[in-house]
Amino acid sequence: MTKDGLAHAALKAGQPLVAALYSRVSKDDRNDQRSVSDQDGENRDVCEDEGWEVGEAYCDNDKSASRFATKQREDWDRLLEDVAIGRFHVVVLWESSRGDRRLAHWIAFLDTCRDLGVLIHITSHERTYDPGKRRDYKTLAEEGMDSADDSEKTSERVRRDKRNAARKGLPAGRMLYGYQRIYEVAPNGKKKLAKVVFDEEVHTAVGQDGKEYEYTRAGLVREIVERIASGDSLRSVAVDLNRRGIPTSRNGRWGWTPTRIREISVNPAYVGQRVHQGVVLPGVQTVWEPLVPMEQFHACVARFNRTSRSSPREGAVSRLLTGLATCGVCGRVVRRMGSTRAPTYVCAPDSRSGFGPTTGYCVSRKISAVDGYVERSVCLRLSQPDLLEVLQQDRWADERLARLSRELAEKQALLEDARGRCAQGTLSLDSLASLEGLLLPQIEKARQQMSETRVAPVLRGLAGGALDDVVAEWERRSIPQRREVIRALCEKIEILPLGGGAKRYRPEESVRIVWRQPNRPAGDGDAGSVASASA
Repeated sequence: MTKDGLAHAALKAGQPLVAALYSRVSKDDRNDQRSVSDQDGENRDVCEDEGWEVGEAYCDNDKSASRFATKQREDWDRLLEDVAIGRFHVVVLWESSRGDRRLAHWIAFLDTCRDLGVLIHITSHERTYDPGKRRDYKTLAEEGMDSADDSEKTSERVRRDKRNAARKGLPAGRMLYGYQRIYEVAPNGKKKLAKVVFDEEVHTAVGQDGKEYEYTRAGLVREIVERIASGDSLRSVAVDLNRRGIPTSRNGRWGWTPTRIREISVNPAYVGQRVHQGVVLPGVQTVWEPLVPMEQFHACVARFNRTSRSSPREGAVSRLLTGLATCGVCGRVVRRMGSTRAPTYVCAPDSRSGFGPTTGYCVSRKISAVDGYVERSVCLRLSQPDLLEVLQQDRWADERLARLSRELAEKQALLEDARGRCAQGTLSLDSLASLEGLLLPQIEKARQQMSETRVAPVLRGLAGGALDDVVAEWERRSIPQRREVIRALCEKIEILPLGGGAKRYRPEESVRIVWRQPNRPAGDGDAGSVASASA
């Protein structure tokens, strides 16, 4: 035993050694603390046999000690502080890996014990070590290196298993809301995934109005995606679900939120796609069937891809063309200004220092006149038979989708292969970073083109009908839904300046609508047609 240390001084003075007991387990699935209780019991037996006095017992249950840990080990940190101030003469661990699997942290602990003359007892070794002795210090240091290496091996195995499961199309992690996993018991007694099916079990919820509402989780996912694709705001959907008293997928304290609604509406798993480390794996056939139509999913993705910090929140927009229509002079989007009784659209300025193309305020038009003209034009356009062509996956769209799908799959496969070679050490990190910088923008561009090629679901039920039917359906839709229809139909809407000194005008002379055209190969035809030619 090292002289002049805490343990040596206590024994020299005829005092019993004071021991700190520490127990830990990384994973406690049953949450019964059985493992840590067993460790603590054996550690106490050692203290009784050695005649040591138990100063305090520390325990971190269901917490990892590796560098991959996500939970803080409060008791281990507290133990280190107490050892550093000289509270104990000996630290009792069931095995060295219970302490720390991070090599640098383990070495720092050994250094502290060596400097203070604190002993370390490893119960599974049935031996007390003195870090002040070279051979004991070396043994414990090598134990720490082995523990750190075990963590790395475990991490590699877990990542490999997850990667292989993803390539097989198997689910991972939390149960996907709207599905059920069916398991069967293998001959060895272990549960094995048999299939994943839609969760069509009928539940009953009591709403805020006291009424009972029946729902299924699968049906709820379909409803959320359909409503978001058709133009409903995230907030309106969340408010409606909370009004009906439907519990959230995670039984959250605050009920349904816009964030949770958005997560569901843009989750690729609901269209049968497997995501691994944030990337959709190309060509992977999942063991579960798609729950929502692909076109609705792409409509949801397209909605949120175009939003930015400067764009208005859909739930807060009360005017039809705010943030949609633009100024025909400076190109800025228009916003609402003026009194409640006579609101106007004005191009948003950069400052309030003046008027004109460089500062904004180029055009100003009464909202009622502009909205009325645009709504009439949209309803006329929706009632025209040729618009049905937009709703068809014509041969150009089919060919383009097939080409984009192949291109996307090839680029994602290249990126996945490069990441695998980098993990194996056959490709440098610099080369991988360079390749990612080249491929990721191309992958994102292909995804965007695919979403633009598909049909906008917001037009279904509106296009091709009699004018009276179209107007009636239009009136039933909310402002956010009408805005989505306008986005799907129009390339742009411009508010033009009036002629010099003009006080009277017709809306069709000062508002220009450019309609979107059916899907065509790049470079085929014009971008759109002006409203006056078709409305």
